[in-house]
Amino acid sequence: MAELESFLGYYPVQITSGILDRIATLEMGILIINLIFNLVKSILIVISILIIYSLLMVSVESKNFEIAVIRMVGLEKNGIIWLVVCQSFLYVIPAIFTAFTLGILILSQISNIFETQYKIKIDKIPSLDSSAQAIFIGTIIPLLSSILPIQAALKKSLNEALDIQKSKTDAISVNIL
Repeated sequence: MAELESFLGYYPVQITSGILDRIATLEMGILIINLIFNLVKSILIVISILIIYSLLMVSVESKNFEIAVIRMVGLEKNGIIWLVVCQSFLYVIPAIFTAFTLGILILSQISNIFETQYKIKIDKIPSLDSSAQAIFIGTIIPLLSSILPIQAALKKSLNEALDIQKSKTDAISVNIL
């Protein structure tokens, strides 16, 4: 605005822009909505990590004997790590494909509604930034959720894992005073 005023000269000119004033009042609302979306996204990421973690822990605990037999045959620690990581990606890859397919379908329907009712054009395909962010989050979730199951799979010695006579559950003692 200062450049326009200096271009027009030193005459008594006062420039006001109604559109910029209206946008400035809406700026705080846009920031709050963005914050809420980021918070919901973070909560959903944590929930997904916990769900995949629990699935992997159940799988590792139930396959302790099989993992021990495979280790006895010659699988090293890196092989067990890859086994757990690949299993975690098997949970996530179908979810990524389903999410992209449903996202494109829903976005095309919303685009048609906005175009017919409000004459606003919206892209029917997600942007490259949102696709890259979705793929990044989709690869980080299984990697983070497989850390503790990998440690649980590697923690047991070969003798403990192969002993099928011994109970796998730990005894819990409760003393009432």
